[in-house]
Amino acid sequence: MRVNPRLLTLPAAATMLLLAAGPAVAHVQVNADPSEAGATNVTLTFHVPNEEPSARTTGLQVFLPSDHPLTGVTAAPQSGWTPQISASEITWSGGSISGIDEMRFRVAVAQLPKDVDSLTFKAIQTYSNGHVVSWIETSAPGAAGSEHPAPVLELRAAARPAGHDHPGVTAVAAPPASSGMNWTAAIGVGAAAVLAVLVGAAVAVRRHKRPDAVGASPTSP
Repeated sequence: MRVNPRLLTLPAAATMLLLAAGPAVAHVQVNADPSEAGATNVTLTFHVPNEEPSARTTGLQVFLPSDHPLTGVTAAPQSGWTPQISASEITWSGGSISGIDEMRFRVAVAQLPKDVDSLTFKAIQTYSNGHVVSWIETSAPGAAGSEHPAPVLELRAAARPAGHDHPGVTAVAAPPASSGMNWTAAIGVGAAAVLAVLVGAAVAVRRHKRPDAVGASPTSP
């Protein structure tokens, strides 16, 4: 059986593509559940990969957004990591991420801010070899991606209450309950007026014919 030499190059090409794509997505990220603006009882999850195989991640510092403050932020120890929370940041220490592993740091939030479509959480990652990576870069809309972008949480618009008027649509007040009776009365009055006109016309016709009948000479026997 002959094997096409081109097929042998497919796994190698796929591996090269994966390696090339790896660094582009290997950065600190954040998501939320639920992810609606103004949502309550929310769990934030920070995904932190270890990008240096020869060193271990030994510290993580996350700065809470100051322009849109979160309400009721708490975090519990996990996998050897101990969090310290202040009004402006959360710092995890005591644990480690080795090799090419990833750690998920979870934070509970009582309520997300309203009227906002995104939240930025700048972060600083510390390695055992002293290397510090600052995930704090932000890009303007349409600009090229940053090398160390700050984690951004995209929020969905809050669900509108049932029965809420849609934007751009003018609400029309419903007619009063008695309006149906008014229409009925108006129709009745109109019908009576038409009937009166018809009766008057018939009487006029009859009166118009009666003079001819009275003025005619009787026929002699």
